[in-house]
Amino acid sequence: ELQGCGPASFADTDLAREEVILYPNPFQGSFRIHAPAGSRFRVSDIQGRILREGLTDGIPVEGLTGLLWVTVLTPDGKAVQRLIAGE
Repeated sequence: ELQGCGPASFADTDLAREEVILYPNPFQGSFRIHAPAGSRFRVSDIQGRILREGLTDGIPVEGLTGLLWVTVLTPDGKAVQRLIAGE
Protein backbone atom coordinates (compact mmCIF):
# COMPACT_ATOMS: atom_id res chain seq x y z
CA GLU A 1 0.00 0.00 0.00
CA LEU A 2 1.32 3.44 -0.90
CA GLN A 3 1.73 5.87 1.95
CA GLY A 4 -1.24 8.28 2.16
CA CYS A 5 -3.37 6.31 -0.31
CA GLY A 6 -5.28 4.10 2.09
CA PRO A 7 -8.46 4.69 4.03
CA ALA A 8 -8.80 7.71 6.28
CA SER A 9 -6.59 7.35 9.32
CA PHE A 10 -7.71 7.92 12.88
CA ALA A 11 -5.65 10.46 14.80
CA ASP A 12 -7.74 10.38 17.97
CA THR A 13 -10.80 8.29 18.49
CA ASP A 14 -13.19 7.01 21.11
CA LEU A 15 -15.12 5.04 18.50
CA ALA A 16 -14.61 1.75 16.74
CA ARG A 17 -13.17 2.08 13.22
CA GLU A 18 -16.41 0.73 11.72
CA GLU A 19 -18.64 3.41 13.29
CA VAL A 20 -17.27 6.41 11.33
CA ILE A 21 -16.07 6.08 7.74
CA LEU A 22 -14.93 8.92 5.44
CA TYR A 23 -14.69 8.22 1.71
CA PRO A 24 -13.23 8.65 -0.83
CA ASN A 25 -9.83 9.72 0.46
CA PRO A 26 -8.32 11.60 -1.22
CA PHE A 27 -11.40 13.33 -2.63
CA GLN A 28 -12.12 15.83 -5.34
CA GLY A 29 -15.47 17.60 -5.41
CA SER A 30 -17.22 15.80 -2.55
CA PHE A 31 -16.81 13.20 0.17
CA ARG A 32 -19.18 11.20 2.32
CA ILE A 33 -19.31 10.43 6.01
CA HIS A 34 -20.87 7.19 7.20
CA ALA A 35 -21.69 7.75 10.89
CA PRO A 36 -24.45 7.01 13.40
CA ALA A 37 -27.67 9.04 13.23
CA GLY A 38 -27.46 12.41 14.96
CA SER A 39 -23.74 12.87 14.26
CA ARG A 40 -22.19 16.27 13.61
CA PHE A 41 -18.95 17.13 11.83
CA ARG A 42 -16.26 19.80 11.82
CA VAL A 43 -13.66 20.25 9.04
CA SER A 44 -10.44 22.01 10.08
CA ASP A 45 -7.23 22.88 8.28
CA ILE A 46 -3.80 21.90 9.60
CA GLN A 47 -3.63 25.15 11.59
CA GLY A 48 -6.83 24.25 13.45
CA ARG A 49 -9.10 26.79 11.75
CA ILE A 50 -12.66 25.50 11.43
CA LEU A 51 -13.63 25.60 7.75
CA ARG A 52 -17.02 23.85 7.83
CA GLU A 53 -19.32 22.32 10.43
CA GLY A 54 -22.81 20.88 10.55
CA LEU A 55 -24.74 17.63 10.28
CA THR A 56 -23.19 14.66 8.50
CA ASP A 57 -26.03 14.46 5.97
CA GLY A 58 -24.99 17.57 4.03
CA ILE A 59 -21.37 18.64 3.70
CA PRO A 60 -20.53 21.70 1.59
CA VAL A 61 -16.96 21.18 0.39
CA GLU A 62 -16.52 23.79 -2.33
CA GLY A 63 -13.12 25.46 -2.06
CA LEU A 64 -11.55 22.94 0.31
CA THR A 65 -8.03 21.85 -0.67
CA GLY A 66 -5.02 20.24 0.96
CA LEU A 67 -4.75 18.27 4.18
CA LEU A 68 -7.86 18.50 6.35
CA TRP A 69 -8.91 17.10 9.72
CA VAL A 70 -12.52 15.95 10.02
CA THR A 71 -13.93 15.60 13.53
CA VAL A 72 -17.12 13.56 13.75
CA LEU A 73 -19.10 13.86 17.00
CA THR A 74 -21.57 11.04 17.54
CA PRO A 75 -23.87 10.21 20.44
CA ASP A 76 -21.22 7.65 21.53
CA GLY A 77 -18.01 9.68 21.23
CA LYS A 78 -15.76 11.33 18.66
CA ALA A 79 -13.46 10.36 15.81
CA VAL A 80 -10.85 12.55 14.13
CA GLN A 81 -9.75 11.54 10.65
CA ARG A 82 -7.27 12.96 8.16
CA LEU A 83 -8.68 13.74 4.72
CA ILE A 84 -6.91 14.95 1.58
CA ALA A 85 -8.78 17.36 -0.69
CA GLY A 86 -7.68 17.73 -4.33
CA GLU A 87 -8.07 20.84 -6.41
